[in-house]
Order: sequence, then structure tokens, then C-alpha cells
Amino acid sequence: MLAAMAAMVVVYAGAALATSVSEGEPNNSIAEAQNIDRYFSLDSDPNITDSTTVPHATVDGTGDNTYDYYSFTVPQAGVSTIGVFDIDGGWPSFDSTLWLYDSNGALLDAADDAPTDAGSTEICCGFTFDTYLQYNFPSAGTYYIKVSQYVDNPVPAGASYKLNVSVPNHSNYDWEGF
Repeated sequence: MLAAMAAMVVVYAGAALATSVSEGEPNNSIAEAQNIDRYFSLDSDPNITDSTTVPHATVDGTGDNTYDYYSFTVPQAGVSTIGVFDIDGGWPSFDSTLWLYDSNGALLDAADDAPTDAGSTEICCGFTFDTYLQYNFPSAGTYYIKVSQYVDNPVPAGASYKLNVSVPNHSNYDWEGF
């Protein structure tokens, strides 16, 4: 019975989306970062590139006039360990910016506007105010991603977004079966 109900949901919805986790407060600094390691999966999601082959986690975030920090583990580094960080659905609530830090809190990279991708709304000429960042990790370890508003301002109260974090070789759990 339960399997039949799940199949009907997939048929009516068109496709199942990856399981997401809700943002947990407080996560306003590196010291308070919300760990998302246990939420990585290979669930299918049309808004995430290679979602069925590269482990990913999706966070449903809501602004409260603070920065939002998330921590995750990179299990191994190398040529094929390019992490992808993608904000979807932030615009028109806010113009997002992403900041990537290492385990010591040193800034590694940052990104603002990006070419329009699945899950983002085009503003003009193929670009969106939703952010997209790729980073080739030089070493395994714990890393942090910060979500802010354009340039480096807190995420406005009530602004919502989806943060997709993809890390090759990350352990994952098959949530889609539940």
C-alpha cells in the first residue's frame, strides 16, 4: 500500500526531488555552522547537475538578518574533487553571495551572480542573481560555506533560498526510498 502511494506521488509530481534539510538556527558564524554531512544523497533533482552520480545536500534556508553558515566534509581531494555550490530560488527575495572557507576560517573563494541555471530565474541576458560557485579542493577536511546578500550583507529577514552543495566521493544516504 505504501509503495503504491509513493508511486502515485511520483507519477502525479512528474519526478521525485532530492530530500532537503531545513536550515537550523543559530548558524550565524563558523563556530555555529550547521553540519550537513548526513544529508548528502544521490537522489534525482533536475536543479542539480549530475545529481544521481555526485553526492549532494540541499538546504532550505530562510533569512533572519544574519549570515548563514554550513559545514561539510571533503573526504578526499584531487583532480576530480570539484565541489559545486548553487543557490536556487533566492531571487527575487535577495541577491545572494557565497563564501567558501577552510577549517581554519581562511577565505578560499567567493562568488556572486552567475549564468542562469536550472532552479534560478533569469534577470537579464542569461544571468541570475542566484549564485553559483565551483571549487577544486586541495585537501580533505572540513569546509564552510557562508550565504550572504550582495556583497557581504546578512540574508534579509524572510528571504528564502535553496543551497545545493555537491561534493564528489562524499558518503551519502539513499533518502529517496523513504
